[in-house]
Amino acid sequence: MYETFDDIARLLHRLPERPTSTDFDRHQQVTCNIEAKRHAERRALKDAYPPPVRSDPLLDKLQELSALKREIDTQIELLVAYSRHFVWPRPYQLARIAEAAGLSISGVRAMSN
Repeated sequence: MYETFDDIARLLHRLPERPTSTDFDRHQQVTCNIEAKRHAERRALKDAYPPPVRSDPLLDKLQELSALKREIDTQIELLVAYSRHFVWPRPYQLARIAEAAGLSISGVRAMSN
């Protein structure tokens, strides 16, 4: 089971690509931060699933992230609607909202109706 904890930590906290010669120091700093996050993730999983493990930590993590994603999607929808209908003196342009939200213009239009 501990291998699964390590795999989950590595997948959720991926290391950046190899650095160019100019950003080596920054890459080292980022790598250290990610390693600390991996360690914290493994520790949290080990604490949450002491032996004998009766549930599946991978499925539980997927469920947790899926709920978080739904919450973020709801927040984006609310902000898009607000930006189109309630901003004064005039609403934001569709193209600006689309770029900020990572949507197409038609996606913004559909979301704000």
